[in-house]
Amino acid sequence: MLLETVPKTDPPPRPPASPGRALATPMPADRLRGWLVTAVVGLLGGFVRLWDLGWPTDHGTPVFDEKHYVPQAWQMLRNGGFEDNAGYELTVHPPLGKSLIAVGEWLFGYNGWGWRFSAAVAGVVMVVLVVRI
Repeated sequence: MLLETVPKTDPPPRPPASPGRALATPMPADRLRGWLVTAVVGLLGGFVRLWDLGWPTDHGTPVFDEKHYVPQAWQMLRNGGFEDNAGYELTVHPPLGKSLIAVGEWLFGYNGWGWRFSAAVAGVVMVVLVVRI
């Protein structure tokens, strides 16, 4: 007796996936590991960024572009948010940047730590955000 063979047919083609569905990947199931990696890399970034933050200075005075920003931030701190700027006749850096420098000067004084602290904290925050992304 002969067995009839049934021709094989391919399943019908699926419609193309939408771009959003094609790019969507499931989130990792191990969230604790992700936060631990973030914490370790963030601490490492903080250690590297804050290590010897007060160096270099020019015998206790600002160096490079800090010679413009730091005194103006100190003026803003002393004058309630405004610069008198009498001796410089040059306004540099946006007010928000000088305000952030002034916060560091308020916390640590008129020294390298004070000038650079807010920028260092922003750098550490960026490291943590990039790791989380």
